[in-house]
This record gives sequence, structure tokens and C-alpha cells, in this order.
Amino acid sequence: MTGALDLAPRAEAPDRELWAQVCETARTHAAAVDQEGRYPAEAVAALKASGALGCAVPPALGGAGTGMATLARMACELGAACASTAMVFAMHHNQLACLVRHTGDNAWLRDFTAAVAAQGLLLASVTSEEGIGGRLRTSRCAVEPTGEGRFRLEKQGSTVSYGAEADAFLLTARKDAEADASDQVLVVLPRAGATVEPYRGWNALGLRGTGSGGFRISGTGDRAQVLDVPFGEIAQQTMVPNAHILWGAVWLGIATDVLARCRAFLRTRMRSGSSAAERGLPTLARMHGHLQDMEAALARAITVYDGQRADPGALEAILLKTRLSDTALAVADMGMRLCGFTAYSNEGPYSLSRHLRDLYAAPLMINNDAILADAGRLLLVNRTAFGAFDAEQDLP
Repeated sequence: MTGALDLAPRAEAPDRELWAQVCETARTHAAAVDQEGRYPAEAVAALKASGALGCAVPPALGGAGTGMATLARMACELGAACASTAMVFAMHHNQLACLVRHTGDNAWLRDFTAAVAAQGLLLASVTSEEGIGGRLRTSRCAVEPTGEGRFRLEKQGSTVSYGAEADAFLLTARKDAEADASDQVLVVLPRAGATVEPYRGWNALGLRGTGSGGFRISGTGDRAQVLDVPFGEIAQQTMVPNAHILWGAVWLGIATDVLARCRAFLRTRMRSGSSAAERGLPTLARMHGHLQDMEAALARAITVYDGQRADPGALEAILLKTRLSDTALAVADMGMRLCGFTAYSNEGPYSLSRHLRDLYAAPLMINNDAILADAGRLLLVNRTAFGAFDAEQDLP
């Protein structure tokens, strides 16, 4: 990494020595998590014990108030160790950010957020749903009042990462049975008040430890468990930009480990006197340049996100995700070609098969083609997106 992200020890982050132990635990079990397609239980237990799952909670509620730059650095370092563990960390903190930024004066939500810090509760997202085609801003299920300030909710989430292990769920739903599909709210449903039934498993090419299968989730609760802020605002201001930054940090971490393995491969070959290793040096340099570009893009996005505490710009947020996901995958492909069959192998210090398979998920997590179509629509109506170049005035 080049240093554009803040890598210095900070009071708002877990102790560096303790954090290094968490990452080492993730690295130690990464191969088994991938091969067995199982939840990274050891690494997540280490995350809980270190306080990393609650570190972004404000100090007034028992957390450390960890900022986005530090969270991104942590996600990146975890990504270099185990992509599945890093994605669990990133997706959890995306949900936690929604609570931290949009709870307001709701006492129930404040107490719940404090419990996340005190108990290391693991939060899962349930924005997907059967029958909506992956559209974040659409829901079929609805919050159904049951009287005396109570509600019930039932949702069939098509892709719920670590749904079998989560301590609580943040679900999107229509605000009531009469609301339009896009008139959504975000609901907190602790596992103690929920019934969680898997209906589709997870046996995927990569990110095999995230357990992102389908789950039917139903439960009851108090109306205070429903955030007052419309989900459209939460998605625009927090969930989407936060997800793209933290996912991007995970992808950067994976690509960083690809580069490290390729560098070690070339050093070993050159020490053995292989003249063929020289041919890999330009590729190694290009890979490093790609990582610098990724890190710089993340640093810019973090600066805007932390500075505005609001929407960082729809087009910028959209293109960040597509740029980082495509670039990370390209780096893994370059590494494969550089190291050849030693990278193609599923074993050994220069194996890149897990990295490549994990990164193939990156363009698919909210499909890049769909995202770019949204970007194209914005470009059609937003002349300021071209900066100093005005397409309507300057083109013949």
C-alpha cells in the first residue's frame, strides 16, 4: 500500500498488536474457510473479542468513534488475510453506520447501538428480496402494525450474508401495507425476536465463507425499532457510499496480497538465476500502479464522505464501485499470468486461485452493468458531470 489511506495507530482503532493478531487468525484459517465453504468462525470470534465490531459506535454509547479512514484500513488489512472475513467486517460496519448516523433521539435504537459496542453484536443486511430483481430501492414486504405500538414483519431475503450467524438484522420494507414499493423504512430485528429459516444454501465460486444464502426472516417488535428517516435518505447518504468504500477497501486488500505474492515469486525466481523472471518486472510495476490508483480513489472518497457527512455525489459514488471492482480483478488476472501455474494451483505460497475467485464477486455485488447504466442516466441529465467540458456547447 502506498500510504494514501491512514495506516498510523490511532486511539479510535483497536490496539495495533491486537489487530495484527486478529488478521493473523483470519489468515491462518482462510484456506480452510475457502475449501470447506464455511463461516470464518475463528476470525469473527477474534473480531468480537478485539472490540472491532463495535469500534465505530460513538464514545457516548461505549464505542471508540472509529472513523471511515481507519475502518477502510482495517477492511483492507483483513482483505489481504481472508476476503470472507473482511466482507463480514465490511458489511457489518455498513449496517452499523446506518444506525450511528440515523438513530436520532430514538432511545431504543441508541440502547441497541450501545449493545453492539458492549456485546460485539454482529449485524446483517436484508435488503435483497425474492421478486424484486436486486433493486435496493424496492420492497415487497411491509411493516404490519399489530396494535399498541407493535409490528410484525416477514421477508424472504434472497441473499443474506452470514444470516445463520448474525445477532441482529437490518431489513428494508415498505413502511406499511398501503405504501408504494419504493416508500421504504429500515427495521432493526434482533435475532431473539426473529425466526430465521434458510431456504437456499451458499456454495459459490468465491467468498465462500460469507454464507450468503437465502433466508426467510420473520418477527415482531416495537415501533421504535423502525428508523424514522426514510430508507431512501439512508441509502443515498450512508449505505451506498459506505458500502462502496468498505467493499473497495476489501478488494484493495485482496489485490495487495496478490502483489505481495507476485513480488515474492519474482524474487525467488531471480535469486535462482532465472532470466525469464525479468520479463515479469514490467507487469509487477503496472500492478503496483493499479493499486496506487485504487488507494487514491478510496482516499478521495473517504475525504468527501467524512467532510460532508452526507451524499458524496451520486455519480462519484457509483463510479467508485465499478472502478475499484474492475481494477482489483484485473490485478488478480495479471498476477495469474505473471506467476503461471504456481498461481493457478490451489496450494502453495504463490497460489492466487482464491484471490481470483473472490474478486470475481466484486463486479457482481450490485452488478456493474446495472450501476453503469445508472451512471449513464445521470450523465444524460447532469451537464456539470463533465466539469469544464460542456458537451452541449463544445461538440459540433
